[in-house]
Amino acid sequence: MLIIYKAEKGDYRWLWAAPVIIVFWTNLHGGFLSGLGILLIWFFAHLFFNRNSWRKIVAPILLCVFAPLVNPYGFELITFLLKTATVPRPEISDWQPMELASVYGVLYGLTFGISVLGIIYSPNQRKPVPIFLFGVTMLLPWLALRLLPIFSITSIILISEYVTSALNKVMPSRDLSKRSSILFGSLGIVSLIALIVLSFNKNLWQIKVYSGFYPDTAVSLIKQSEVAGNLATDFNWGEYIIWHLGPDVKVSMDGRRETVYSEREYQQYHDFLHGTGDL
Repeated sequence: MLIIYKAEKGDYRWLWAAPVIIVFWTNLHGGFLSGLGILLIWFFAHLFFNRNSWRKIVAPILLCVFAPLVNPYGFELITFLLKTATVPRPEISDWQPMELASVYGVLYGLTFGISVLGIIYSPNQRKPVPIFLFGVTMLLPWLALRLLPIFSITSIILISEYVTSALNKVMPSRDLSKRSSILFGSLGIVSLIALIVLSFNKNLWQIKVYSGFYPDTAVSLIKQSEVAGNLATDFNWGEYIIWHLGPDVKVSMDGRRETVYSEREYQQYHDFLHGTGDL
């Protein structure tokens, strides 16, 4: 998004950093598909409004398209990720559409509302491409909750200048600057104190497991009884059970999905869980 922001300002040099970023991103997390997708959407939108820029942007964007092939599996990784990213995942909560009546929904609403008000009341010239990208990423959380950060980052980087200029319009820049300095200074001091206090809490450096979400009591009893065997389990519990009971207890499914289990085993798990198919 920062590279896109720079390019929208006419500084296309940073586009050459995008292929390098995507190479690393590809080898770290499958989410590079969303980043590459946003970059390609920007490319066509920017080219539509700035036809003379093609000489400066086509080459680095073309490299971005081929950058994901730089991985230990080559094209096989791309086909695998496209396959796994385009099928329903009813067992994974953050692959479900965002619910407006939730903490995430409230945060989304606040971000959306502030951004739209900034666009409407800003005295600055409104550039079509950043606003178009804002509109595209605005829809993503309704497809999958895990795409909410993309919308948030887009709003902060591409729309914040409209929000700032709208605030300057409402409040004189001198007053706004003074108030901002006081506000951010106070928040900085409070944050530093909170960080020092929390650093002495050992639970800060541990993953908290909440009773009710994971079967901690049942797992504790199984561990004490030293039972070994195969265990049909909920998808979200798989890796938790492996950590505490493996290798004596083997689970029917866990979050690694297709990277470990065959398609047939994955389907058998779903059939068992939902009472479908031939068992």
